[in-house]
Amino acid sequence: MSKKEKIILDQFHYHEMCDRSYLMVNTIEEQLLEHSVAIKNKKIRKLIKKASKHIAEVSQIAGALEFKMDKPNNK
Repeated sequence: MSKKEKIILDQFHYHEMCDRSYLMVNTIEEQLLEHSVAIKNKKIRKLIKKASKHIAEVSQIAGALEFKMDKPNNK
């Protein structure tokens, strides 16, 4: 997609972002945080937790924006 193209977002875009970021948090926690290296190494575990927290925040923000778009006066 060209940077010059205008991006028009609808409610589904926010739902999709919320869903995908939620899936990423689960994947990070299941595949990285539970990995033996992360269990053994405090610094790595801390960074993984930080990444997971930031992506979870993305999910929360996208969910709130989706909810906001669902209200008739906010479209």
